[in-house]
Amino acid sequence: MWETDIFVVLFCLLILIYACWSDIRTRSVSNIPWLIMAIVGVVLLVPRVATTGTALLIQTAIATAITLGITYLFFRLSLFGPADAKCLIAMSLLFPIYPSFAIFSQRFPLISLAETQLLPFALATLMNATLLAMFVPLSLGLRNLFSLGFAGLARHPGTAFTGYQVPIAQLGTKKNIRLIHQFQEKDGELRRTSIFGGVEINDELVNRLESYHKDGKLGDKVWVMPELPFVVFITLGFVTTALVGNLALALLIRR
Repeated sequence: MWETDIFVVLFCLLILIYACWSDIRTRSVSNIPWLIMAIVGVVLLVPRVATTGTALLIQTAIATAITLGITYLFFRLSLFGPADAKCLIAMSLLFPIYPSFAIFSQRFPLISLAETQLLPFALATLMNATLLAMFVPLSLGLRNLFSLGFAGLARHPGTAFTGYQVPIAQLGTKKNIRLIHQFQEKDGELRRTSIFGGVEINDELVNRLESYHKDGKLGDKVWVMPELPFVVFITLGFVTTALVGNLALALLIRR
């Protein structure tokens, strides 16, 4: 809509890339990136409202309120973390309407149908992020199909699409993974229970698993799940929304 949209998109992308790096490296993201994003959004809103009128101010308030409500609900349901919610709320201030820009002679987003832009840009990003996250189980299933074969896939129909096997001896060297099962001894038997969200791996847990293996109670491998921060998918969803549009909604409409 504005000639500066491409620069705002690049600015937001840099913030998101930093957030991904921070979350993968330290498992946390400070509030500073989201504060910067929100402040820039408010600063840009002033000349935009002066140019287009108060209708944009109302639209921004509505978009932010809707995004705030939905992201808070998702956070309370433990569907993502507080950093993800803050990211989307700040994004709703930065993009009160969908950005529109050209690279050479090509206009973006590619899908600019009015019905695909009914939701705020930040929620379209969330929808695309969720759609892209669905490829993770598919990729894990294919990985396990090649490593375990059809028979192994049939023996582990659930875990084969949520994780993969890793030797216990290598658990200490792996990063960004969580144990799928919790192991407990009861009446001399080792029992395992699937834990939603997985179990954090530390030295004490690795030593216990190695002890179970030495006692013959556990094999040499355990199932783990990748611990990819959701902000990674938000970043991919943002790029998809900026370049393509609300892909998830477009697919639903065209069905």
